[in-house]
Amino acid sequence: MLRMSVHAKENRQTDLRGKNVLLSRHFYYFGDQPIPLPRGLLPIIQQTQGHKSRANDEYVDRFVAWIEGMSYRKNAILGEPQEKAEVLSLSAEECRVICSKRHREDNEQDGICR
Repeated sequence: MLRMSVHAKENRQTDLRGKNVLLSRHFYYFGDQPIPLPRGLLPIIQQTQGHKSRANDEYVDRFVAWIEGMSYRKNAILGEPQEKAEVLSLSAEECRVICSKRHREDNEQDGICR
């Protein structure tokens, strides 16, 4: 049975094909209140689903110094999810249909779906 979420059966292939999950005890969640990265850190941006495991090694010290030099609390929600208002205005079924279709289209555009 598919649990209640914004994803539908059509998202299953990309949602469940991974073997790993990212966990953290030290994070910053900006949601709809993003802050711009300094120009020297722009290469770390990942534009598609997934993550870069070792590709950003040369930026780690600079990034940590930058983010910890800001006055943001770690492990705190600093903004709301970007599409929260839209999602809350829909019924569960409307949300599932619209969001799952959008996620599927994004994945296809990023070349993730086969």
